[in-house]
Amino acid sequence: MIENLPIHIYLFAAILGILALDFLFRFLFPSFRVRGELSRVIRRLKTLSQNPEKTIDDVFEDTGIMKPLWREYADSLHEQVETNPYTGQQEIQRRSTMPAEAFFRSDVIVDIPLRADFFRHLPGIFTGVGIIGTFSGLLLGLHAFQISENPIIVRDSLSHLLHGVSMAFVVSAVAITLAMGVTFIEKWILNQLHTRVEELVQLLDDFFVAGVGEEYLARLVKASEFSVSQAAPMQNALVGELRQIMAEQTEKQLSAIDILGNRISSSIADSLKAPLAEMADAVKNVSAEQGTAVHAMMHDLLGSFNENLRELLGDQISNINEVQQQTLRSLHDTMSRMESMANNVESAGERGASAMSNQLAAAMAGAESRQQIMNDKMSAFVEQLTLAVSNSQDAAQAKLQHTLDDIANHMAAVIQSMSGQIQAASEAGRQYQSELAQEGRKVVGEFGEQVDLLAEGVIRAVDEMKTAVNAMRHVTGTTVSQLNAGADVLYAASTAFAETGRDMTGTLGKTSELLTQFGQVSSSITGVSDELGKVLSDYQAARDTMTVFLESLRITVEQSRREATLTGDVLILIENATDKLVSAQKEADGYLARVSEVIETAHHTFTSGMATAVDSANQDFQKALSDSVSLLRIGIQELGTTLEELGTVRQSLSGSSWPGTNR
Repeated sequence: MIENLPIHIYLFAAILGILALDFLFRFLFPSFRVRGELSRVIRRLKTLSQNPEKTIDDVFEDTGIMKPLWREYADSLHEQVETNPYTGQQEIQRRSTMPAEAFFRSDVIVDIPLRADFFRHLPGIFTGVGIIGTFSGLLLGLHAFQISENPIIVRDSLSHLLHGVSMAFVVSAVAITLAMGVTFIEKWILNQLHTRVEELVQLLDDFFVAGVGEEYLARLVKASEFSVSQAAPMQNALVGELRQIMAEQTEKQLSAIDILGNRISSSIADSLKAPLAEMADAVKNVSAEQGTAVHAMMHDLLGSFNENLRELLGDQISNINEVQQQTLRSLHDTMSRMESMANNVESAGERGASAMSNQLAAAMAGAESRQQIMNDKMSAFVEQLTLAVSNSQDAAQAKLQHTLDDIANHMAAVIQSMSGQIQAASEAGRQYQSELAQEGRKVVGEFGEQVDLLAEGVIRAVDEMKTAVNAMRHVTGTTVSQLNAGADVLYAASTAFAETGRDMTGTLGKTSELLTQFGQVSSSITGVSDELGKVLSDYQAARDTMTVFLESLRITVEQSRREATLTGDVLILIENATDKLVSAQKEADGYLARVSEVIETAHHTFTSGMATAVDSANQDFQKALSDSVSLLRIGIQELGTTLEELGTVRQSLSGSSWPGTNR
């Protein structure tokens, strides 16, 4: 019976078998391995307290996927150093900061290795295969069922149908049974494994004491409260010490400022005393001894100054004249070059305009010639088409007339031949009737009736032929008129095509301009998109920078808020002390400013006194010099008068003889 099963039964049985084997090798057997690993880890954790030589790291050796999970969980543990109350030694105790469930998850330990997401839908696949097998068995059985009058064939077909239906239901039952079994096994195994994972998580949570974060927070709160309680006396002590330090510092600065003022005044007096004495002595020596040298030096200086001034002004005036001449020449050259350039531009414009007009004229002439050639070709084409149509019309009419003539001649020949045959038959009948009058009357009468019928048929055929000829003439005329109308339409289409060609030329030019504008717009859009990408990248960088800045500002504000309660009074005292220091510094600056003003006043007084003394000494010197010069001039005049008188006396003496000269 098994050997006579249809092929589709074997096919669906193979599919069900493959799915069942896949469930066994990819879910059931790996579930045993995962269950063994979980059981081994749980058993080691339970016996870890009884075996102090092993550590918890040894528990997760050779545990597959749970070993990296344990490393991640171990990294999250916090080590605390505590003192053992029994031994008095410091021991390191690890505390959990996160629950073990965050690392040892069921979907990582169970679902992923067992491919639970796939095998969760395997019962539905089994059910679908069973349903498809059922309907395929029914369809194949109905297709093989034969309806015949032979009861044996009907019985065999019915047996095959029932056998196929029964096998189909067997396949469906097997598939549903497998689906139920797979569902039960899959849910039971997953439930057991999830239970063991929860047990493992609870053991790990019991093994490591949690709450280290809360303890640190409580210790931090206690430390903050203790700091606040200790800050008050520390603040008072600090305020007292700062007040004393600021008072001592202020006294020291005041005494130092006084000492500094005394030292500055004494050093200024000591440093200016000797130079002032030397300057007074020098002025006296200059006024007393160097009058003549000053006069000569002033005379030479004024002379050289006049000469230099004359040379300077003369050179500058000559240079200015030369520059003006060069400027005028440059302007003249520039005007001439501008005129030549304008002439060149005008000639170039005229040449460009003429060349452009010539090119446009040539282009227009070329376009007109090409258009004329296209029109001529189109006209020739239309003429050829019209000639071809007319020739085809003439040929069609000639052929049609020839055909009609042939048909008429053929029909006339047929009618004539039939008439001859009728006459011959009539003569033969008359002869046969005369020969067989008695025996052939009946036959001759029947033959006469047949001849009449034949004559009527011939007449009807001739009428129908005439009707057909008339219809063919009408169709031929209609065809010729339609061909003429088609020729007119072709001529109008050619004319419209020529006009369309002329319009198409302008349209193509505008299209090229439009494409150029599209290219410019696309390039502009590309540039805008690039600029927009840069703006977006700059905005993103600025946003990241602002995020970092706000985070640091938030941390700073929190730290400032924590320290504000402790340092408020200290900052106030420091601010007061700073104000006092600033006021003391201002007083010192005022004192130094007054000292500077006194020094400046003394300097101005000394300068004005020196200027006055030098001016008065110079005036006295000039006055004495002018008096000396006037006295010298008077002495020279008196000497000249004396010499003139001596000359007169000598002349008078030379004119007379002395007494005793002739002796």
